[in-house]
Amino acid sequence: MKQKKNAKGSLADRMSSAGIGVGKNTSKKINWSKIKKVRSGDKPDQFWNGYCPESELHGKKVRMRLNNWDFYESEETGLQICINALGVQAVILNFRGTGQFRESENYADEVVVSEFLSPQNIDRFPFNEPTIIFKDSEETEAYIKSIK
Repeated sequence: MKQKKNAKGSLADRMSSAGIGVGKNTSKKINWSKIKKVRSGDKPDQFWNGYCPESELHGKKVRMRLNNWDFYESEETGLQICINALGVQAVILNFRGTGQFRESENYADEVVVSEFLSPQNIDRFPFNEPTIIFKDSEETEAYIKSIK
């Protein structure tokens, strides 16, 4: 079977270079058919695209910038997201940032790789334990609206 390759290499090559599928747990395989990325109009879905989920609710595409506390913060709304594991989980924090950004401009949309969105349910890192993710865009929207 011939594999299709894109500019960044095949999925197998990228997974191998990232250490996925290497080591003791090689018998466990990802069932990609069960992972779906579905967008519901302007509503955020279960995956983070690097832009502010709150602004997406209003049809806007607003970038999120790294702040002094190493959280990504919306330049418009102050919504903050903590990346627990790159490519795995992004926690929407239950408190807003104050606009104190790092001098260097680091934006989430330049590095984010579709992490699962989760609510904050504890007050310390990793901010989400036990690990839960939003079930759908309605749950994500309700949580965002509850943040003061």
